[in-house]
Amino acid sequence: PIAYLADRYRRTRIIAVGVVVWSIMTWVCGLARSYFQLFVGRIGVGVGEAALAPAAYSLLSDTFDRQRLPKAMAVFSTGSTLGTGLAVVLGGQLLKWLGTIDQSGWPLIGHLADWQLAFLVAGLPGLLLAIPIWRYLEPVRRGLLQQAAQTQPPAARGRLRLAAAYLWQARRRYLGLFGAIAATTALSSAFILWFPAALMRSYQLPVATVGLQFGLIFMVFATAGVLAGGWLVARLWPRWGLRTYPRVMAGAIALAGIAYGLTGLAGTPGWALVGVGVAIFFTQSLAGICITAIQLITPNEMRAQASALFLLFVNLLGYGLGAPIVGALTDFVFHSEQALFSALALSAALLTPLALGCLWWSAGTYGRAEVFVAADH
Repeated sequence: PIAYLADRYRRTRIIAVGVVVWSIMTWVCGLARSYFQLFVGRIGVGVGEAALAPAAYSLLSDTFDRQRLPKAMAVFSTGSTLGTGLAVVLGGQLLKWLGTIDQSGWPLIGHLADWQLAFLVAGLPGLLLAIPIWRYLEPVRRGLLQQAAQTQPPAARGRLRLAAAYLWQARRRYLGLFGAIAATTALSSAFILWFPAALMRSYQLPVATVGLQFGLIFMVFATAGVLAGGWLVARLWPRWGLRTYPRVMAGAIALAGIAYGLTGLAGTPGWALVGVGVAIFFTQSLAGICITAIQLITPNEMRAQASALFLLFVNLLGYGLGAPIVGALTDFVFHSEQALFSALALSAALLTPLALGCLWWSAGTYGRAEVFVAADH
């Protein structure tokens, strides 16, 4: 529903309201006194966050032309990689510092646990950022379907029907992209969750050491991968045009799958860290590419809605299935919690061909799609 609004109204205002909502609900999480209150707070954070990505993707597509758009999406995506890495690296230090704060003079809220204070700290920046986002100039919408057909924009109900009909007609190219990224995300998220545990179980490394090393590796290699992917697509666009996207994505998925598989087979923690760094580089290089690939072939009236459907696939199938698959392989195939590395290697062998198969299924029809992002602004 928020994506539908983003396809009709000012996207900057929708993002700003979403930032305020998730910041306030983050505070609600920090002030929670029961499981139910924390549960409601987390739902509120999700609702607020849902306003950002679809609206932002649509906004960037109207701000940059088709050759500069992948670089812009890559820079935007570095916010996620840097944030994730910093959270891993600094999270423990933040909790340690918060534990030293004297709360005896605080009125109304009473004593809070360290993790609750962390929520209050995390909710503050969003409230400050919402102000400039609200005031940001909304770009002119480009690539409207009715502009291409020289027709009048339909009514609200007609817009929904138009979006549903268009996406269904082009379902092969969309579902192929969605499935490829969902399978790759399942593999990546499984490694992000289970790799630190595998290091601790197999090599008896302390949690602080693992957190610092893995956090730094993720932050550096993921950010470099995102930027490299955007640069490569922009560089190859004049030669291959729209076919650049499935070709570069296929190469990145294949190389990431090989690196993840070798990481699971590494015999030392050092080689395992090197392998996962290379794998993260290629996986995260897809972040800006896949979003741009969707924006290019989607009319302006339904860009945010298409992005929301994409995120639904990635969240439910990618983040939802990756970790359980590795857990199931560990328990029911290898029958040992010490076999996490073997389970991770097997998951790479299973999910990488699935991702490449989905991409191959959609590649032909994707290359013949109409491009709705302007050639130059």
